[in-house]
Amino acid sequence: MTLGRYVMMAPRVVILGRNHRTDDLTVPMISQGDGPPKGVVVEDDVWIGTGAIILPGRRTGAQLTAISRPARRRCRQNREPRP
Repeated sequence: MTLGRYVMMAPRVVILGRNHRTDDLTVPMISQGDGPPKGVVVEDDVWIGTGAIILPGRRTGAQLTAISRPARRRCRQNREPRP
């Protein structure tokens, strides 16, 4: 996992590095084991809200607000990058 600069995380954030295998539909997922590890990248100046889940192999954009439930205000990227 790679974390950029100025990353903020609220409580109960989950960042996953691997998942269950689901290749063979004739075999239960629990019997297929884990898939290969996949890196997660959280870029600079990101705020990850309470209870957010970041799945394996994902990359956040820089200057992003990530929330886990609907917000009253629309979330958007910041206007100016940090130096």
